[in-house]
Amino acid sequence: MSWFDRVVLSALSRLLPARLVRWWPSPTSAPDFTVEMAALRRARTVSVVGYEFANDPPFAALRHLMTPLRKTVSQSVDHAEALDVAFGVRRGEPPSRLVVSTAALALVRATAEQGALLVVVDDLQWIDDASRHVLTYVARRLAENHAGVLMTNRATDDGGAGFGTRPW
Repeated sequence: MSWFDRVVLSALSRLLPARLVRWWPSPTSAPDFTVEMAALRRARTVSVVGYEFANDPPFAALRHLMTPLRKTVSQSVDHAEALDVAFGVRRGEPPSRLVVSTAALALVRATAEQGALLVVVDDLQWIDDASRHVLTYVARRLAENHAGVLMTNRATDDGGAGFGTRPW
């Protein structure tokens, strides 16, 4: 079993709050493995992949991840409105990043109450900054929930990470 498989299985077996995996690019994408393993463990998964030359608007990756969850879980009016405005679905005063982060965390927690949830972000270094900040906020606060976050980050040629080296 590869090191990546062990990390994913560890995250799924205990649904650890967050993992950042630094890896060298290969023809096989990390989320493909993760979705297959999550299906074996009967965990619901949502995933997004960052693209190097994408010019995404703020919260684009977060919208991709949260939209399927929003269809299955009811939210407070304030949280729903904050996400709608942040995602460009509704007009209004743009919510602060903290408000969007809190709404996303509440949505992930509510979804996890229905069953295990794994959020997968491949190529973290290439998703939009706003989504990256919200996802790290969510990942740091998932203790005691049946939810986990697995983020992959490509290693650079000098051995460092493409996006910081801080553990979550």
